Amino acid sequence: MSDGKTEHLDLNQWVLEDPVRMDDFNEDNLKIDAGISAVQIAAANAQIAANAAQTAANAAHGAAQNAHAAANTAQATANNATLPIVTQAEAEAGTGNVMRAWTPQRVRQAVAAAPGSWEKLIDTVINTAAANVELNLSSINLNNYMMLRVYYSAAGTTDDTNADRLYFRLNKIAEGYVWRNITNTQAFNSASSAENRMYFMGGFADITLFSRVVYVRGIMHAYHAPLTLRPNEIQTLDLMGNTSASANFPVGSRFIVMGVRK
Repeated sequence: MSDGKTEHLDLNQWVLEDPVRMDDFNEDNLKIDAGISAVQIAAANAQIAANAAQTAANAAHGAAQNAHAAANTAQATANNATLPIVTQAEAEAGTGNVMRAWTPQRVRQAVAAAPGSWEKLIDTVINTAAANVELNLSSINLNNYMMLRVYYSAAGTTDDTNADRLYFRLNKIAEGYVWRNITNTQAFNSASSAENRMYFMGGFADITLFSRVVYVRGIMHAYHAPLTLRPNEIQTLDLMGNTSASANFPVGSRFIVMGVRK
């Protein structure tokens, strides 16, 4: 047994004169084992405590986020309760700077009224076969549009030659359409100024509304409408089938007019 001991675990510290016994080593090993075990237990307990603290912190953070979201919702509800809903005129003008509440309908109206945006003006399907179809534009302020596009889709026809051919007049005017063939860069044919209707293929035609002239273009043909007709005076698009009965508009034929906002 040694007279010297270590400071912390009281382990044996021998000198040359001290007798050495097996019990001394066994006692030292037990002390070392107990010390290491205590350290491990303390470390495990500390990790458990740290995990619990982190869980509590996460819960507190989640509660704070939920409270913030609830506050935002309450604020939005309060705002909507106190703010007047934007009017259609305000939505379409897009110039107001006063806080307003918006509905999905008003957002759509604002987008549709934006310059350069496409707006569907007419979408109709006929339920009886017809040789002529009138699309009424009289309720539309054409001063708000720079161009119209007319689409025609013949339902259930097997006549490939005439299925996408479109003939029409403006305001039922039956003369004065000056035309040219686009594919060969032909100039407008003044000799054809007595054309009594406009002819297009490809299922569509673009009507450009210049300040004083109406210009109509398709895939192969382009027309000047009668020069006496001003863009804002257009009341009807008068669509006609070909001269053959097979080209009349069958049941289910669809006509769409889209407008591009100024």
